[in-house]
Amino acid sequence: MIRLCTVLSVLILLLASGRPARAQSCTTSVECNDSNDCTTDTCVQGMCSHTAVDPGQSCDDGDPCTIEDHCTNGTCTGTPLDCNDGASCTDDSCDGGTCVHDPNNDRCTGSNECAQATCQPGPGADAQGCVIDTSSFENTTCTDDMNPCTTDVCHAGTCNHDPVADQSGCSPVVPSYNRALDLRAGVERLLAYMDNGAQVGGDTSGRLDDDLAAVAVDLDGTAAVLAGRTPDAGNPQVAGIARPVRGIPLDVTTIGQERGRVALLWAAAAPAHVVDFLTALSAGRRHGDLTAGAASELRRNGRILLAGTKALKRDVKNLQRTFSVFQR
Repeated sequence: MIRLCTVLSVLILLLASGRPARAQSCTTSVECNDSNDCTTDTCVQGMCSHTAVDPGQSCDDGDPCTIEDHCTNGTCTGTPLDCNDGASCTDDSCDGGTCVHDPNNDRCTGSNECAQATCQPGPGADAQGCVIDTSSFENTTCTDDMNPCTTDVCHAGTCNHDPVADQSGCSPVVPSYNRALDLRAGVERLLAYMDNGAQVGGDTSGRLDDDLAAVAVDLDGTAAVLAGRTPDAGNPQVAGIARPVRGIPLDVTTIGQERGRVALLWAAAAPAHVVDFLTALSAGRRHGDLTAGAASELRRNGRILLAGTKALKRDVKNLQRTFSVFQR
């Protein structure tokens, strides 16, 4: 005896067995069109038949970025349009049947402070499609070699450090220049201590930062002029000192007396700004904005900085007399 539930189970298994779908019925071949250029559609004995055409027959795969579309095993396939322009610095692609070549400057090498490499395939470009521009940087100032008696300018894509014409006239500048750099490094150490060790609070922190920033401007300007550079004047009326504004060129071969005269406009203001720093430090200690230990360390270094900036002012002032001696 066969139970009904067993029969139902067998029927369910047969229905789920994945047998192919029944072919489309038809009365004419027109009803069998599958919109595929790579098949021949016919109605055979009331059923549609789709037979692959001979391989290689032309077709259209609907992709404008392919060419030479042809049939293969009943499918239309094309060859991707070759958009390679031969320049490795471009990103090549196809958009709507048109080749697009987007430049990528990051793939160009040779850029530096005296040259700029850009992706510009065409005449004058290298094998990667890059063009290096050096003319725009010719004779512009480049990295300082920390020697006040050389000129630091770009030439033919390279930062050159050529000696000034009159080395004997420039040599008196060197000690003052080095002193300005050493004092500037001392300002950075003070700022670092304030950030990491002193733990200055209240309004005192901002006042001390501002005073040291003013000293930094003074020292940067002094060093720049002594090196024959045009300095960034910052505030041209700091502490009542009139200074040349940025943009007034200095003759890179101007030495001794002339450099000392101009540098003094910066060096003269530095001691007063250090005094402002020490005054703000004392006020901050009275207000409890920093500990006794931190105040003592900042005061000690501030006094060293004051003595150094006074000596720098004196040295720069004496450059004019030193220059006269060298000229005799």
